[in-house]
Amino acid sequence: MSIDKDGIPRIYDTFGVHRIARAKVAMRKPIHLMEPTTSVGREGKAPAQHIFATIADTIDVRIVTDLMIDFLNADEDKTEMRLKERQAVCESGFRRLVELCNKRSVNQMRWIGEHNENMKVNHDQLRRVLSAMGVQSICTDVGNDCQGGSNQNRGCEVALTGLQFLLCMLLPTGNGGSDRQLIYRDAWFTCRAAEVVTKLLHMQGACSWLSCQKKAISCKVAEYGIQCMYILIQNSDGNCGYALSIGALEAIMKSNECHRRMSPRVRKAADSTLKIMLSMKNDPAYLLEAEAQKLKIIAEQPGATTEDRVAAAKAAARVQVVRMDRAK
Repeated sequence: MSIDKDGIPRIYDTFGVHRIARAKVAMRKPIHLMEPTTSVGREGKAPAQHIFATIADTIDVRIVTDLMIDFLNADEDKTEMRLKERQAVCESGFRRLVELCNKRSVNQMRWIGEHNENMKVNHDQLRRVLSAMGVQSICTDVGNDCQGGSNQNRGCEVALTGLQFLLCMLLPTGNGGSDRQLIYRDAWFTCRAAEVVTKLLHMQGACSWLSCQKKAISCKVAEYGIQCMYILIQNSDGNCGYALSIGALEAIMKSNECHRRMSPRVRKAADSTLKIMLSMKNDPAYLLEAEAQKLKIIAEQPGATTEDRVAAAKAAARVQVVRMDRAK
């Protein structure tokens, strides 16, 4: 015990010294090198105690996805994970999926759920990944008017790698590429990929925060996001009309305005996509197309009722009638 200058007795002990020392060591490490001290995994699978190393060494695309999603869905109260660690794992998972699936039709087909050239799609897999992409791309340590402007948040990297993975899955390779691309496109759109892309373009692709050190990353988010939207709406009036109804046009215009001067790729992709969307917006029947596509998406969701499917079929029939009248 000692007396300080104000005459107040102080007791100096070693309580908390080990925690302070551990915090100092952790603060000297970049966040992407930190290993979360949690044990996450399903029954019969190895725990994800060293999640980054495990993801980097795994060559099975399904296992990579399961490791990433299980880690993100773990109970936060029972683990020592922080938001940055969740985002770091999400970024690592998407980066590994891009490495495994880009230009590799075998991994693309395995991830999407195809079996023996039977072009079926595992919609639950798509919904899980889109949900992770949308949730983990949010910047939470800055104000709402500074989205994407944080140097400490990994949301921009998650958006970048997530959209890069979505783009490579929308452009499948291998035999039957054109047919497979249409099936993949419709599956992703049914699982609300257009809404996630629009959200990421608003939050991260249109980032104009002056002190942001991630302008280059934000520019790539805009590039990949606009390219994904182009593939989702190309040659599909229903998809284009629905994308217009959820604000995709405004998100693309905002991202294009932010990055077109320093990125010819963003400018070229935006010009092509905006041409399709503006042409569709001038079509008097686009609202009917959008409503029909909305009902179709609802009918394809888990738990859809017979009434939902009937409403979707009736809307599709009305669209067909309008198309026939225009063709005369």
